[in-house]
Amino acid sequence: MSSSFVRFCIFCMLVISSSGVRADDKPAPIELATFENADKSFTVLYPKGWLARADRNKVVAVAFGNPTNRLEAIAIGPVANPPGTTLEKWAESAKAAFKQRDPNFKPTQETIQTIADRKVWRLVFDQVQPVGTKLRITHYLVPIGDKSFTFTFVMPPGNYEGWLPTSEKIVASLKLAAPK
Repeated sequence: MSSSFVRFCIFCMLVISSSGVRADDKPAPIELATFENADKSFTVLYPKGWLARADRNKVVAVAFGNPTNRLEAIAIGPVANPPGTTLEKWAESAKAAFKQRDPNFKPTQETIQTIADRKVWRLVFDQVQPVGTKLRITHYLVPIGDKSFTFTFVMPPGNYEGWLPTSEKIVASLKLAAPK
């Protein structure tokens, strides 16, 4: 599997492990805004008021962070699809990358579903931070043409049910620019 995808998975785990606030914070109602990346190759919705940060190492295209709750974050990144790669192969590769990073990795949910007429893979798992804070990670893989986009949502476990419709709306909002 592609080394950029494995690097993306590891980057997400590092972003996840670097936050540290209370896990019982509840999210406010979520209003969305549109983000367009610097090269104008895609747009996506994100929570209005969240801070956007492009990754200098090009592991992710953009990461969004909630300025009022550092435990809530989203990372989005494109990865190339090697010829013959199926969604199921990507899923196995991603799980292996997460397991390599964290030997205690254990999915709590895994589904292949349709969002906005796209077949996507969703993986949900919990991770305990070094400071003891528990986080819920929801990872989506969205194949589009010769690329796949990964979406990683990080939040306290108690916020998961409230976030699920918004995370699916954000995944559905991904639009690629027409080739030039």
